[in-house]
Amino acid sequence: LRQGAGPRNPLGRIVLRFPNPYSVYLHDTPSQPLFSKGPRAFSSGCVRVEQPLLLRDFLVSPSEKIRTEELLATETTHEFRLATPVPVLLGYWTVQVDGKGALLYAPDIYGRDPVLMKAMESAL
Repeated sequence: LRQGAGPRNPLGRIVLRFPNPYSVYLHDTPSQPLFSKGPRAFSSGCVRVEQPLLLRDFLVSPSEKIRTEELLATETTHEFRLATPVPVLLGYWTVQVDGKGALLYAPDIYGRDPVLMKAMESAL
């Protein structure tokens, strides 16, 4: 089952695919109000981008930007490949340090912390 392009598509107007073993990609969303909510785990594993066209602008040449605007205006599905591939690195952290040195914890929505904790304990 595949939903066609259009204003109600949950992937929004643009999807940024990149090679990875998990079939994860970056995408727009018609649900922009979700960016003001927390926690932010609304997607099914992929990553919603708040300003996907701004990200696109960083990734493409001026002529590619014009071409993608033309493709988006058709409101149909197109595949557009970057002339120069760009590496994508996604990070997943459940703890960070604030400006005062205090630890801030976030929910481990993917359940990765127990494996990490076990690995850290066995390294001691």
